[in-house]
Amino acid sequence: MKTESAPAAAMAAPTNFKDRRFWLIMCGAVEVLLGLVAAAMIPLTAFTMFMSSRTGAGASLADLPQLISALLVYFGTAVFLFCMGIGAMLAKRWAHTLMLAVGWIWLVMGSLIAVASLGVLPAALDALAKSGTGTPLAHAVVFVFTIVLVTVFCIALPGAVVAIYQEKNVRATVRYWDPVPRWPDACPLPVLIAALMAALNVVSSLGALTDPTYPFFGMSLTGIPAALVNIIVALVAGWMGYALYRLSLAGWWTALALGLAEEVSAIITSIRQGHAALPAQDGLTPQQLEAMNNWTVMGLNGNLVVSIVASLLYLGFLVYLRRYFSRTNDMAHT
Repeated sequence: MKTESAPAAAMAAPTNFKDRRFWLIMCGAVEVLLGLVAAAMIPLTAFTMFMSSRTGAGASLADLPQLISALLVYFGTAVFLFCMGIGAMLAKRWAHTLMLAVGWIWLVMGSLIAVASLGVLPAALDALAKSGTGTPLAHAVVFVFTIVLVTVFCIALPGAVVAIYQEKNVRATVRYWDPVPRWPDACPLPVLIAALMAALNVVSSLGALTDPTYPFFGMSLTGIPAALVNIIVALVAGWMGYALYRLSLAGWWTALALGLAEEVSAIITSIRQGHAALPAQDGLTPQQLEAMNNWTVMGLNGNLVVSIVASLLYLGFLVYLRRYFSRTNDMAHT
């Protein structure tokens, strides 16, 4: 079934599976293509900002922090997707494990974003119609385009990643062609997902330093206080991610405490100040803010409901992770 080009260490591996290298090559090609799209957004975003400032359409030096954050996100996304794509085409274990973990994060977060986006969309279009902006045909095009875009990028793509990378023959193929365990395999997949989420928290907290804001138990901190809180959160989340990866019980307790604090703080701030308190760099127009505040679910603000659901899912996930941690792990690493 296998060719003579297989690694020597793989020759002793079981061969009772279907070789899915073609699937991996196709997935890798799609990931590289998405990386190219992210890379193309870097000059496109910079050019759009430049032309907007030249034509007086509203962009100015005040928008520079927002531009820098966007460019860094596109750059990081492009590099990550290039690495994952090449790794998948080469059937590398580290690429398979990391992309599966990221796929789960992408799918859950994307589903929540999809619900929020599609929930706000009708109210946003209604606000545009009342303001006289655009035509009914343009609104219909925006409606359909938004649904397709959100469905593809928030649900279909991550769903495909999870379904393909979790397929037993894909997993067996990767382990056949790359039989040596790699660093992402050092902890269970759910724990790796939590560690990667901590890394995302670090990135988002440091990215916020370009124009610091932070929802803090009913207040919207800005300037130096917000920068200090973001730095502290980044440091705690960075250590927490490493501790989770090492299966340290202290890391799990830190994740639970930080998760509770951040989620409760964000919800209290949203309840007290509403979406009108969102910072200007989020690029939200008054009509969009009105639409976000007008979307309700069972009499409650829709985005607040989504935030509460997301918080409960995350905290429930942390409770589920408790089975992987024990004091014995802490003693083993001291």
